[in-house]
Amino acid sequence: MSCLLLVVILLNILCFSSSVLFPFYLIYLGWIFIFDRKTSSTGGRSNTWMRGSKIQRYFGEHFPAKIHKEVELPTDQNYILSTHPHGVWGFGAQTCLASDACGFSELFPGIDMRLVTLNLNLNLPFLREYLLWRGFVSANPESINYLLSQRDPKNPELGVGKAVGLLPGGAAEALHSEPGTHRLVLKKRKGMFRLALLNGASLVPTYVFGETDLYSQIRIPWLRNTQKWLQKRIHFAPVMYYWLLPRSHPIVCVIGKPIPVKKLKPEEITPEAIANLQNEYIKALCELFDRHKDTYAKDRKSDLEIIE
Repeated sequence: MSCLLLVVILLNILCFSSSVLFPFYLIYLGWIFIFDRKTSSTGGRSNTWMRGSKIQRYFGEHFPAKIHKEVELPTDQNYILSTHPHGVWGFGAQTCLASDACGFSELFPGIDMRLVTLNLNLNLPFLREYLLWRGFVSANPESINYLLSQRDPKNPELGVGKAVGLLPGGAAEALHSEPGTHRLVLKKRKGMFRLALLNGASLVPTYVFGETDLYSQIRIPWLRNTQKWLQKRIHFAPVMYYWLLPRSHPIVCVIGKPIPVKKLKPEEITPEAIANLQNEYIKALCELFDRHKDTYAKDRKSDLEIIE
């Protein structure tokens, strides 16, 4: 991801500084921010060729990465694949859910998968096209509701196989990522449970073993204090690590059994309803981790910890 960002930045600088390319660059910017600005919030435009391209498969083979499917996902429901841990870059979710490098479409035929990302990424010229083609959409609630609210015209009680992948730990969880550890930021994450209740979307606990083993962070006291201060003030802090490319370490994305969620009206979604669903989800996630930890995390330094 670091290399990709560098290429995108250099490409934008080239277009901005070239007298030949600059007029076309302006047209492209106008198209992005005037005519195409809602695409990332209305389902995106996933491209089958890009998701299954050789470059995606080569990237998946670097680790290597694979999907472990516990159960089928029926296409008459909509799903939230809540994916943990975030790690530094969330490569497990990117490789297994936002591409067909691990054969997601073959394992779950009929499931239309999307992975959310920050609006900042979807507003960066050239990067946005690549992300949209891979199936990324905006992380704002309107975008997620757009997908999860889609229903079978013949039976509004049924979904249509839409699946949205979330990384609820976010930047806060990334700061805790270290090889051999499994620390999650989940206790204070309420939004995805509200979205599930609002849309009647099944929650699918998903855990990526090996995600935290891809990078070692730079641990300097003053840097750590600065990161904590930034996280507290602006809810984001850059993660500093020792090398540009991730380690070649196996990652396994275990996709668990869906938790059925009854659709509620907005006024029926109480703090108690959210808390009950959150507790049920955390229990299912812990059980999933325990089922597979001795297979995919033999060298772990700790078991699953929900620290915040």
